[in-house]
Amino acid sequence: MDWVVQKATELGVSAIRPVFTEHGEVRVEGKPRLRKQQRWQEIAIGACEQSGRNVLPTIHAPIALAELATAAATRLMLDPGGATALGSALFSGPGQAGSASVALAIGPEGGFGDQDRGVLRKAGFVAVTLGPRVLRTETAGLAAISVLQLLLGDFGGCERSS
Repeated sequence: MDWVVQKATELGVSAIRPVFTEHGEVRVEGKPRLRKQQRWQEIAIGACEQSGRNVLPTIHAPIALAELATAAATRLMLDPGGATALGSALFSGPGQAGSASVALAIGPEGGFGDQDRGVLRKAGFVAVTLGPRVLRTETAGLAAISVLQLLLGDFGGCERSS
């Protein structure tokens, strides 16, 4: 998680919200949870300094997936079985018209369980895929963030017409 926080910060995410899932193995409570959150915040500060970024992302405390709420216009969950490619999902369907406000749910090693997928679908998340490969969670997340940055962010993305 330390490495993901560092790289996601360098790539420009605005917030990181760790969640507990069916297949997630780490469950920290109390003071250890607070220490982890503080550590992640320190890592994000260092990543901002290294990358020249002047906006620090919000590092939220870990919560249960069922408690997840988001105001993002576009809600996507990475799922190797998803029927829609990540890039296509950004520019099609209701509420998906190239919104710069994107919530991206990235599962643990082993992926989201059936219950997790149900919770996310109920919250308006659409299953998307990165292609034919099944990537490790940290690789998949950073690859998806890079795609989002190219298409919607400050990487100088592609030309698109509305």
